[in-house]
Amino acid sequence: MRRLLLRTVSMVLFTSSVVDASEVTGTFSGQTTHVDDASNILPPEIAVGASVSGVFRYETAGVTETRFFNVVQYEFPDGDLEISVTVANHTWTAVTSGFNRSEVANDEMTLRDELALSTNTATALFPFNQGRGKVEFDIRDESPPYELVDDTELPLTNADLNPTAADAHRSIVWSRPLSGPGGWTIRFDVSAVDLSTPLPVSSSTWSVIKDLFR
Repeated sequence: MRRLLLRTVSMVLFTSSVVDASEVTGTFSGQTTHVDDASNILPPEIAVGASVSGVFRYETAGVTETRFFNVVQYEFPDGDLEISVTVANHTWTAVTSGFNRSEVANDEMTLRDELALSTNTATALFPFNQGRGKVEFDIRDESPPYELVDDTELPLTNADLNPTAADAHRSIVWSRPLSGPGGWTIRFDVSAVDLSTPLPVSSSTWSVIKDLFR
C-alpha cells in the first residue's frame, strides 16, 4: 500500500505491510566533518574536510514497512540494501544481513523530514575493520516547511527527494572491536544526492553482491 495520507488523525497508529517492487540507485557526495580514531589505525588522509562520495542501492520488493504516524521504518531482506562510502580513496561497503532498520520521517507530526538508510558490515569490503561496523546514510530537514522528502515512502526518483533542504547530517561510518575499547568513527555531511544516474557497473555488481546473501 503506497502513498498513504498520514496527516489525517486515525485510530490506526501502527501498521505493517510490504511495499511495491522497485530498484533504486542513488549517488551522493559531501565532506568529512569529524574523525575519531581511538584505535589509531586510520591513515592521515582521512581527516576533517576530506571529500566523500558514495552510492546506495536498494530493492523494495519484499521490504517490510512499519508505520507510526508520519514515521515509517523499513526492514530490508538480506542483500537488498547496500551502501558504499569513499573517503580519501578508501571505500567501505556494507550490505544488509540480519537485523537492519531504515527510516523515512515526514513533516509536521515529527518536526522533521528524514531519510535514514542503515546497513551492517560486509567484512571483506570494510577496510580497517575492528571486528564489527556499520554505514549509516542519514540526512534531515529540521526546519519548517520540511521539504526534504515527499511523503513517507522510500524515494524512487529525484522528484521524491530534495537534498538541498537538509540542515542536519548524521551520516557515519564506524567500526568497533567485538569487545573492549577502541575503534574509529568517521562522520560526514551530504551536499548532493542523485537518484537519476545509476553507476555503469551497478547491475552486474549488485546481482553478485545480492547472491552472497541469498
